[in-house]
Amino acid sequence: MSSYFDSVIGHEKIVRVLQDAVSHPGQAYLFHGPGGVGKRTVAHAFIAELLKIEATQSLESHPDFIRLRLEVGTRLISVEAARDLATRMSRSAAAGGFVIALIEDAERLSESATNALLKSVEEPPKGAIYIFLAEEASRLPVTLRSRLAPVAFNAVPMVVMKTWLEQKNISSAIAEEAVKAAYGSPGLALTIAEQPKVWQEKMEKVRKLLTTMLHGQTGEALLLIENLARACDSEENSNEAWREILRILMAEWTCLQEKTVAYAKVGEGLARAWKMVGSSLSPRLALEWTLAEPYLIDKSFIPSFLKPKYL
Repeated sequence: MSSYFDSVIGHEKIVRVLQDAVSHPGQAYLFHGPGGVGKRTVAHAFIAELLKIEATQSLESHPDFIRLRLEVGTRLISVEAARDLATRMSRSAAAGGFVIALIEDAERLSESATNALLKSVEEPPKGAIYIFLAEEASRLPVTLRSRLAPVAFNAVPMVVMKTWLEQKNISSAIAEEAVKAAYGSPGLALTIAEQPKVWQEKMEKVRKLLTTMLHGQTGEALLLIENLARACDSEENSNEAWREILRILMAEWTCLQEKTVAYAKVGEGLARAWKMVGSSLSPRLALEWTLAEPYLIDKSFIPSFLKPKYL
């Protein structure tokens, strides 16, 4: 018998737990883990099973499904959007089952938006189920986090992704290169495998940026970062664009495995840039600041007013 969970790549333990929970679901969950590894895909499958959606019906068209996420061009989820969600969740299910809310980018809930949801999450209306998605659970307020059942996601193993790609008639060589670049993201691995020429161009730009950053070619690196930021920020979903390119940068950085101070500092910069995605600060700032760090002998030489507090 087919299941919506059949579309999930990896995460076998999580799938088993959620399949068992379909008959007696909890009231509020927190799916947390790296971006792009399948949290949304698993959430969609779980919700589809709970709502008993027909194969021909889309999730978005179901009257008892509500999605709340960061709007394009904004940095925080507003209190108005959260209040509207709480109101809709208080209504009876149109189909007589559950009313389910999927809150994406949960780290980006404003303080007032979080407060607006707290009571509804703590004392949910009959049949209401909340599923929050976040990359880092620690970025959610404890008051909210403590009310959610945590479900931790990790990167999908390369061997699992490679087998999956090969089952789609993708050659072993292309599949191997795709999973190396995807940094644990099945969706990105498939995109890379299906568009090898496009991704080869991106990879060349990524390698050039890493080379200039590692070897102190500051002027050229700044120009490359500027072009990268302009390209990501011009996308309709700039956060996803940033995550995609940073995932490739981190995958390439990992493959280099250099034992130098510059290598370590660039890695730290990429990690900081990743954390800035979706925040009020552009990941570009972290990349630009990294250009100075590998070559500093004494950080006390930097006036405190010049070193950003977020670093």
